Amino acid sequence: YFNEDFHSQSGNFHRLLAGAVNGVATQDVDSAAWAVFGNVDWDATDRVTISAGLRYSDDQKDFTAERFHSSLAFLGPAFGPSGPISVSPSDSVVTWDISANYAASDDVNLYTRIAKGFRAPSIQGRVLFSAAQEGVSVGETEEIISYEVGVKSELLDRTLRLNTSGYY
Repeated sequence: YFNEDFHSQSGNFHRLLAGAVNGVATQDVDSAAWAVFGNVDWDATDRVTISAGLRYSDDQKDFTAERFHSSLAFLGPAFGPSGPISVSPSDSVVTWDISANYAASDDVNLYTRIAKGFRAPSIQGRVLFSAAQEGVSVGETEEIISYEVGVKSELLDRTLRLNTSGYY
C-alpha cells in the first residue's frame, strides 16, 4: 500500500526587474496505490525449479494545479491566471511472471524468465509557462512483456562470482 499527498509551489522571477516575482503556480497530487501478489515455486526435478507469480495492482492519482500572477505579469509571459486544472488518472492491472532455473552444477545456474510489467499513469504539470490546459499532460499506463536469460556462477572455490544475462 502506498499513499502520498504532495504539494508544490513554483515561481518565476523577472530577470529585467531585479528578480521581481511575476508568476506563481501551485500543484497538488494525492496518490494512492495498492497491490496483492503471490508466487509459487515447483521443483520439477532435483535440478529444475519452475516459479510463477501473479500480481493485481490498483493506482489512483488526483492532480490539481493553479497559476497566479502578480501585478508585474504584463512584463513576463503572456499567460494570466488559470485553473484550477484537475485530472484524475487511475488504472488497475494484472501482471505476471514465469521463470525456470536449472542447476547445471553446485556452482552454476542457468535461468530464463518472461514477465509482464507495467508503469501506472503519470502526470506532468507545467502550468507556469503554458496555456491553461496544455500545461498538464497525462501519461497513460504502459505495459511491457520482458524476456531474460542468464547464467549465475561461483568459481575458483567461490572466490569469483561471474554472472551474465541478456534482456529483451
